[in-house]
Amino acid sequence: MEQNAPEQAAWPRMTRIFTVSLGLMMFEITLVRLFSVIMWYHLAFFVLAIALFGFGLGGLYAQIWRRGGKGAAEPGRLHAFLPIFIACAIVSALVLLVLLPLNTASEMYQVPRIRWILCAFLIAAAPFFFGSIYMAQLFAARPAEAGRLYFADLLGAALGCVCAMALLEWLG
Repeated sequence: MEQNAPEQAAWPRMTRIFTVSLGLMMFEITLVRLFSVIMWYHLAFFVLAIALFGFGLGGLYAQIWRRGGKGAAEPGRLHAFLPIFIACAIVSALVLLVLLPLNTASEMYQVPRIRWILCAFLIAAAPFFFGSIYMAQLFAARPAEAGRLYFADLLGAALGCVCAMALLEWLG
């Protein structure tokens, strides 16, 4: 019975990683759709840069935080609230990106557009930043379970792609 105990203890972590990965992938695909509709179609690939920036910055922050004495096994109070931060950041980013005014008049100079793009970049990177911190802490706390956790991450991302495409097709 003790051999199943570590396996059973891995399920909550795998479920959390699965859920965060699913949500972030759905958000990323939704961003591609928003950028291709709100802006120009060629900025849809901008979303990859946003996601990589957010994940990289979050991973860097998690590593610095871990080396600063917080430790991977003792993530602290913030770790419990990170999924809430991720969810709030996703909803806020979607609402703000739809509501931010974009002036595309031909007589306008490029400066307002550049400010809008910078603002959109930072707003959209926030969920990836929080998600990266959360996942980095989960992976660092249990390096022996990295294979299982990575499987849950890939499974969540795959299902996120399928769900996002189905929802965007259904919602229009």
